[in-house]
Amino acid sequence: MNQSKHDMVKTYQFTREPEDEPELSRVVRAWKRILERCLDTLEATDQKDTLKWWKSPKNEAADQHPFELPENGKSIDKYSAVWERFICYMMRTAPTKDWEDETGKITIKITTTRRTRSIDASRDGCHIHQEAVDGHPACT
Repeated sequence: MNQSKHDMVKTYQFTREPEDEPELSRVVRAWKRILERCLDTLEATDQKDTLKWWKSPKNEAADQHPFELPENGKSIDKYSAVWERFICYMMRTAPTKDWEDETGKITIKITTTRRTRSIDASRDGCHIHQEAVDGHPACT
């Protein structure tokens, strides 16, 4: 088997939680706010038809079963931690010029086929924006 030229220790350092990085800390906090808003929306949604559409990978038809959280409550924490590490990795490895707009705000867009969420992290805090995509309303 060939030895990998990839340095796993260095890669791990890119994924660690932010310590003295205020901008990255803001983005991670914004991610946590997005997740909490999504979980709150899911909890407040009791219409089975809506939950079936959320689970469906197709825009043309609802799934037969409604979208549900995993039975193991710790799974959400694990999934969120993976996303946090991914965000930290991307923010640390991508050139800064690719993340900042003309005002100096850091913008990340998370896009699916149905909706877009973007995070603006700047010195005055984080702002979460949601847009409709492909004619579907954004999640609130």
